[in-house]
Amino acid sequence: MNVAHLGAIATGLPVEVSAQTIDRQFASSLVAIATAAKLVTADA
Repeated sequence: MNVAHLGAIATGLPVEVSAQTIDRQFASSLVAIATAAKLVTADA
């Protein structure tokens, strides 16, 4: 179950929209932010 995807769908976004859940136990929050930024720019 991808919580981010379910949240996106609940807000009215289409099912085709991708989403990624990032675990809070990531070694570094900076790594989590960098990963999210790369994914956003890759989809652009």
